Amino acid sequence: MKGNNKKYAIMVIILAILFAVIYDIFSSNYSASAARDLELELESYVGCSMDSESLVYSTIIEDLDIKIMEKADYVIEYIGHEKYSVFKNDRIYKYSCRAILTRYAVIDESVHIDLMEKVILYFGYDDNDLGSNTRASINPATKEIEYSETEEYYNDFQKIASDAYDLYVANGQIN
Repeated sequence: MKGNNKKYAIMVIILAILFAVIYDIFSSNYSASAARDLELELESYVGCSMDSESLVYSTIIEDLDIKIMEKADYVIEYIGHEKYSVFKNDRIYKYSCRAILTRYAVIDESVHIDLMEKVILYFGYDDNDLGSNTRASINPATKEIEYSETEEYYNDFQKIASDAYDLYVANGQIN
C-alpha cells in the first residue's frame, strides 16, 4: 500500500507542476490600454494613422487615370512575457507591433489592383502593473522591414503604375 501512496503523491506533484506551467503560459493579461498605447506610438513611428489611405502617385497611361494609393493597417499582438525578477512574479509583457502598408492601383476610379506590401515590425513592452503610470512603449531598436517585392520596386512609382496598367490590359479590362 505504501508503494501506491508514493506513486499517487508523485502523480499529484507532476500534475500540479504541469498545471502551473500551463497556467503560466496561457494566463496572459492582454491589456487593451497597452495595445492602444502601442498603436498610437506605432502611428508616430510610421507617420500615418491606422486605416488611413493616401495618394502616393498619379499618372495617365494610354488615356487611363492611374493612381497609386497606400493603405495602413496596424496589428498589435500579445506574444508572451519575460520575467525580470527571480524573487517575485514580475513580468514584462511583450507585443508584436506591425504596420502593414499596402500599395494598390486605382484605374479610372473603378478598378482596384493590389500590388505589394511593406511590413514594419517593432516589439513593444508593457510593465503589467495595473497601478503603474508607465505606458506601454515600443523599442525602436527592434525595427524590421519586409517587402513583398523589393524596396527599390516599392519606391519606383512609374514602374508600379506601368505594371498596374499591364495587369489591367492582361485581365481584359481594355481592348
